[in-house]
Amino acid sequence: MEKLTYKQIKEKVGESWALIYNPSYSQKTGKLLRGELSFWNAEREKVENFVLKDKNPEKYFTVLFFGEEVEESLLLNFF
Repeated sequence: MEKLTYKQIKEKVGESWALIYNPSYSQKTGKLLRGELSFWNAEREKVENFVLKDKNPEKYFTVLFFGEEVEESLLLNFF
């Protein structure tokens, strides 16, 4: 399986959850640099189920969301 950069993975999966095998991280920032894209879906549960079906304990993986994080907040003013 080919290792893709973070940017390549993001372009491929859009706003979805992605399963990435053999991830490489920056030692300086801790961010994902590259990895082997295995599966992606908009629903996190489907990605988790895909991982559970893979019985190979030798694989290192990460599951990341590649969409925009929405900060949900509510401001209330009482006078």
